[in-house]
Amino acid sequence: MDGKKAVGIDGITKGGYSAYIEENLEMLERRIKNNLVKEALRCMFKAVFKPHFYEEMMGFRPGRGCH
Repeated sequence: MDGKKAVGIDGITKGGYSAYIEENLEMLERRIKNNLVKEALRCMFKAVFKPHFYEEMMGFRPGRGCH
């Protein structure tokens, strides 16, 4: 990446990120794995439980409000 670009939303520069590159990469890997696991579970639960919902059930379902 071009080092002349503005800092990211977290305020860390390219040099600041690379100063702790090993720790940053490990943290990034943990976040990716954790989010992939959450997404896989969400898909599995959706496939299992969605058929049991009535069409009138609204709360906390994608594209439906709880009001």
